[in-house]
Amino acid sequence: QASSNSFMQGQSNFDSGFEWGSWLSSVLTARSVYDIVEHESNDLVAFMGFVEQEITSRLSRNKTASIAMARILVRLMDYQYQTMVFGDKKRCQGRRGNCTAIAYIAGYDMYQDIGALVPTLNTAVGRVDLRKAVNPEVYMFFEEVVRPNLLKLEEYLSESLGLFILHRASVNREALFLFDEIVDALNVTYLRTMQVRSLYEFVGRGTKTRLWDARVALDKARSCIDRRQKKYQVPFAWVASWSKNPTVYQYRYLWTVKSMYYWWRDEAIATTVRSPSESNSSKTGKFVSPCFRNIENVLEELLQFPRISNVDFVLQLLRDTLHSIPILNKVTDCLSAPKMEPSFGRNHVLQLNDASSSLQVGVTFPYLNTRA
Repeated sequence: QASSNSFMQGQSNFDSGFEWGSWLSSVLTARSVYDIVEHESNDLVAFMGFVEQEITSRLSRNKTASIAMARILVRLMDYQYQTMVFGDKKRCQGRRGNCTAIAYIAGYDMYQDIGALVPTLNTAVGRVDLRKAVNPEVYMFFEEVVRPNLLKLEEYLSESLGLFILHRASVNREALFLFDEIVDALNVTYLRTMQVRSLYEFVGRGTKTRLWDARVALDKARSCIDRRQKKYQVPFAWVASWSKNPTVYQYRYLWTVKSMYYWWRDEAIATTVRSPSESNSSKTGKFVSPCFRNIENVLEELLQFPRISNVDFVLQLLRDTLHSIPILNKVTDCLSAPKMEPSFGRNHVLQLNDASSSLQVGVTFPYLNTRA
């Protein structure tokens, strides 16, 4: 700006500031608004130039390493764009269903699950519900169309992560925290993709080793998340506790990250629909309510008026009182979030070298470089 004596007119870009790697997206957004680089042959080439400049100026003074890291990231971003947003177009062609990766690895709660029952409210039209994957006819679409897309994404994430880590020695010491943030983001995206694919395969095929794979992925992701939380720039309780706060939610913004709520909910749905101890399941499996493990206070979020918390108190009391009744407990979860902070876990915490898993686990301290 100083050299050209020109200034940006301003922009609006939604960013909470807590997304891992958001520093890179923020500076790239600002740079692209300031200079759209009309002389380049295509968008991807222009974008590559932006990323190279940022990596060189912020991560590494080694030009060769900067260019290599930039190319790894840009190619990965483009690949994620193709697999997450569009899916496998050839496999999807003529098939009714959602084959994009993001429709599966995104977290789902009560609102999305109820919305899936109402066409006008469905945010992921055509997505195979994990509960319904126990039906062979329903699972077939996932097996033939979605699974290959998720596997390709896993492989590309794993390869990109392995190549990116090789350049850590070239990163400026004061910028290592920025580099580590990208590595952790890649790890967790990879592990979440693996977890979701494995849970669908467990429910659809009944293969118990796939449940084991999904559990290994969750346990490994937990260490990445714990490491990231220690790097927050504000007190942890401000953003990730289960407590009253300025929002309409019972929990603060990053509580679902800290608790790994969506990961644990998906695992619990899978093991409820198809019990690991049963060799066979029916085509419908066991019923799992759309309100399963609900954490939302519906009235408080829909109706904003004074003393609504009193209504929430009554709903929570009804939920807690009726929850032990077998038939009613399928409905009571819809009433409100639990009063006390829920906790998740299982009796056996898997070890990284657990031989019962089909995953070949390789640990490159301090990163988890897992390859399926």
